[in-house]
Amino acid sequence: WINKLSGRIDILHLKDKAVTHKKQDTYICEVGAGNLNWDGIIEAAHKAGVKYFVVEQDICPGDPFDSLKISADFIRKNYM
Repeated sequence: WINKLSGRIDILHLKDKAVTHKKQDTYICEVGAGNLNWDGIIEAAHKAGVKYFVVEQDICPGDPFDSLKISADFIRKNYM
């Protein structure tokens, strides 16, 4: 979708999903803690001209600020 909308995405909301292997259920988790291909996503976003990235944490396993810190630390370590 990022490639399809190239040039029209100024802000990209980032969230991650993980899969439980017991039931094949998915759940929202911190960015970097799930199964998404972040290298591919960030590369496509840069090529598409994305200017801003926003972490969207719908569901948190604990304190929401702890979840946001985990996501922010992952992004800083790997993409800044």
